[in-house]
Amino acid sequence: MKRWAFAGVLLGDQQMIDLVKTADDDTFGENDGVAVGANAGVALFAQVECSEQMYWKKLADHEASGAKTCADPYGYIDGGQEPGESYLGCCLAKNWQYASLAARLLPALRPVWNDEPFHQFVDRYAESGSWTQPDPCAPPDSAACCEGPPHDNHGVTFGPDGQGGCIADTNPGDGVGRAPQTHGQNVNFGYHGDAFGDAMWQAYKDQIPAVCQGDGDCVGDEKCCGGSCALPVCDDDGDCDDQNPITADRCSAPGTCGARCENAAAADGGVDAAADDGGAGDGGPAGDAVEDDGCSCRAGGGGAPQLAWALLLLAWLRRRGARSLRRP
Repeated sequence: MKRWAFAGVLLGDQQMIDLVKTADDDTFGENDGVAVGANAGVALFAQVECSEQMYWKKLADHEASGAKTCADPYGYIDGGQEPGESYLGCCLAKNWQYASLAARLLPALRPVWNDEPFHQFVDRYAESGSWTQPDPCAPPDSAACCEGPPHDNHGVTFGPDGQGGCIADTNPGDGVGRAPQTHGQNVNFGYHGDAFGDAMWQAYKDQIPAVCQGDGDCVGDEKCCGGSCALPVCDDDGDCDDQNPITADRCSAPGTCGARCENAAAADGGVDAAADDGGAGDGGPAGDAVEDDGCSCRAGGGGAPQLAWALLLLAWLRRRGARSLRRP
């Protein structure tokens, strides 16, 4: 973990601070654990950059050799052999949650940590669980993978389409995508939890100091969402085109923090059956109510004893012997 960030700030050690602030993705596990999905537009679990073949091999057969934490190569859903579950839930989620809380309660520490997508992922997973929708990709239809015909259907009914994308799911009977039933599951989940850490999260998660108070504090097209700057998931229906012919693509609450893509199977009504909200937000992935300005911002408030709690949490981490998590 980024223990050097805590130590550098608390000890005033500039060498430690610079190391953490400028670290590449391979230096600390957290740096390589989360990435904003190219198609999802939200921070996704994406710990290991695997080949497409390795990704599909583990998705089809969890017992196959290889990493359990492969990122979705298409950037739609949480990574892992069980998207948004598996190794994330067993070994990472709670450790990341507590570290993120401490890093944000101490204002001097947040810019040293220097990874806003990491904090956005922590908040989303704690409040809304796994992210697996919308997803146009067909799931594996057998445990065999990935030699192709006549051994299996990799590259035919599922897997890469040969054009940089995935083969589309054309059977909406069980939902569209690789793991549609998992979306929104695993809220605030994690096996490595601790009563003290959970109590800290509940008491102070709503008192995290905001990086921004309004959109004017952000750059370009970013919005101030939940106290940090982020780009809306979509600005219009065209941003939600999943290249799947059986879905109707719609951007709900376009251009706001609550924006999200809806890719309903056309047989289920698609865009024609969706209520027109005229661009008003109806809550983002984190479930926050969208305010009048279209932004579900959550300004940091209260009087959290930031330094005291950060020191207490640091002492707790040291006491339980927190160690850097190695990739499986």
